Amino acid sequence: MTELFATNLDRSKYQTLEQWYLDRGLVYPPKTSATPPKHNSSMPTASAALSPRWLVLYAGTLNSEEASLLEKMVGAIGLRKSDFTAIDLAASESAKMLKDLQSDSAISHIKCGLVFGDPALKLLTSGAQIAMATMRGVWFTADLLPGVPLIPTWHPQDLIDNPSLKRATWADLLDAQNRHK
Repeated sequence: MTELFATNLDRSKYQTLEQWYLDRGLVYPPKTSATPPKHNSSMPTASAALSPRWLVLYAGTLNSEEASLLEKMVGAIGLRKSDFTAIDLAASESAKMLKDLQSDSAISHIKCGLVFGDPALKLLTSGAQIAMATMRGVWFTADLLPGVPLIPTWHPQDLIDNPSLKRATWADLLDAQNRHK
């Protein structure tokens, strides 16, 4: 079953979560497979070493434009590729990655998680009907990542589609930088 978006921005463009996924060339609901999805970015991913200080969390494969923007965004707050691990929460290997973080106690070294986009937020909040417009910039923790402070902000595609969201996203990134550097 598809979920209705709660924000005015998303409601005007996407009536359902399924439409949001389809617009990005994704399958809804996200399917799991034995083969990991292609990732067009050079960001550290779920197969990277489990010693990040920060997590970059999103849902669905990023296209090259989205990946480039995401890399620039985390770079702008001074994060090098060795400082973070990017996790596609919709990918089949993400559950194993999160479990490995918890079992290896590597989670205790993570300073912060940046949550990009409504689908990632919904996956972290167990599908709760919490709109990104409501949660954006509000710190929270999730059962999947106990003790890790998480801050949700807009997905790179949202910024490409609506550049007026960049200011709020930059404020979220600066908040994360200032609180967890």
